[in-house]
Amino acid sequence: MHALASALKYNMLVTEVCLHSPTTRMKEGKELWTAVASCPSLSKLSVHFALLGPQPCSILAQLVSRRACALQELSLNNTNIGGRGMRMLAAGLEVNSSIQVLSLQNCSIGEEGGTSLAGVLGKHPTMREVDLSWNSLGPNGSAMILHALGG
Repeated sequence: MHALASALKYNMLVTEVCLHSPTTRMKEGKELWTAVASCPSLSKLSVHFALLGPQPCSILAQLVSRRACALQELSLNNTNIGGRGMRMLAAGLEVNSSIQVLSLQNCSIGEEGGTSLAGVLGKHPTMREVDLSWNSLGPNGSAMILHALGG
């Protein structure tokens, strides 16, 4: 993990990072998450099949909230971020205007996460794709997301 973090930090050539089936140590791997957040040219980040705890969610929220964020695609499929993680990510998305694709398949965001996400979706004219498959959003979360999307 240390070598990957060192390679990513401040690297101007890396535009895409895919971390699939990473080790469970990534749940708190502050060094790696900080390096990912520091990568200035990153336009696509995919993290799949990892258990993301509060620290990585907080760092991701900081990443997407930066004015200089170049990230256009964020995929966190099967990461179990839950409602709390979605709430943190939504706070970062409040000020982000670069993300066009957001994929949160099977993240256990629940009604709380659906409500948090709905609060920012209407403020994102550039977001063209949102995938919430396999999340139990509940009736209120689902209704709020549909309303935010104009449905």
